[in-house]
Order: sequence, then structure tokens, then C-alpha cells
Amino acid sequence: MSTEEVWNQYGEDVLGYFSRKTNDPELASDLRQEVFLRVHQRLGSLREHQKTAHWLSAISRNVLVDHWKQKGRERSSVLLPKEHEDGSLHRMADVCIQNMIKTLPEKYAGPLAMGDLEGVKQQQIAEQYQITLSGAKSRIQRGRVMLKEAIQNCCKVELNKRNELVDADCVHDDCGCSD
Repeated sequence: MSTEEVWNQYGEDVLGYFSRKTNDPELASDLRQEVFLRVHQRLGSLREHQKTAHWLSAISRNVLVDHWKQKGRERSSVLLPKEHEDGSLHRMADVCIQNMIKTLPEKYAGPLAMGDLEGVKQQQIAEQYQITLSGAKSRIQRGRVMLKEAIQNCCKVELNKRNELVDADCVHDDCGCSD
């Protein structure tokens, strides 16, 4: 099964699940996007296609739990450590992410920075860039994927089991991370 087939078969069910849980259509749509991003990233790990619905339910529950954990946290960066004694890791990650976002095509960098660094609502981003809400969401998601790839190509990053930054070190001097 491809990601598109999973989307076509289960997309509305996933949206309905989040709509019931959040009572916020925009948030429900965002969470569905996150589910299908994870589906796309992990589709190769699904061994039995008969269990797709169960697998998708587990991913949806995890996305919802992750959302509620994240809610209320300061959104000053895409990838920040929870705590570090002298704050140096926090500053390094913040500078690195800001510099790497600048290396992305503006089409993705602007919406990503506005949404994830500045906390601007996706509807406002869509209006500023004169695109649809769906277009803004897509640009932010694509920007996140590009940013993740850029970080993985430049930095040695250590995450804990909850996907929180524990340690990071730039391994290439010319990547723009530490400019």
C-alpha cells in the first residue's frame, strides 16, 4: 500500500477522530497531516496490510498524545532541548535552526519560520503568502522535512526516547549551521 492509498482509504476517518477529540477543525486537519507524515516515513515498517487500520489508530493516538504534551510549551524553535545547565545547547540549536531555515528556498523558509519559530497561525501565513490554507500547511510540512534533512546532513544529533534533543554537534564547518 502507498501513502496515497492509505490517505484515500482512511484520511476522512482520521480527520473525524481528531475532530471529535479536539472540536477544532483546523487543529484536526493539522494533526491528520502529522499522522500521514508519520505514515509516509514509516510505511515500509508495516508488514501486514490487513492491520493498516490498527496501525493507523495507534499512530493517531500517539500524535494526539504528543500534541497535548506539546501544548503549552513555548514554541520558540522546532527542535529545542528541555533543559541544559548552561543553556549553550539551547542557544546552539536555536542559532543552527535559524541559520538552516535561511538556507531553504524562501517558498518554504518563510512559512516555516513564521509558523514554527514565531507561532503565527497557519491561516495568517496563507493570507500573507496569498495561498490557500492547504498550501500553507504543505509548505510548512515540506519545510520541516527539508530542515530535518539539512540538520541530519550537517549535525550529529542525539535525541532521547521522547524525541527531545539531548546533545548536538555540528560536524561540517561549511553548512551554515554556526554562521
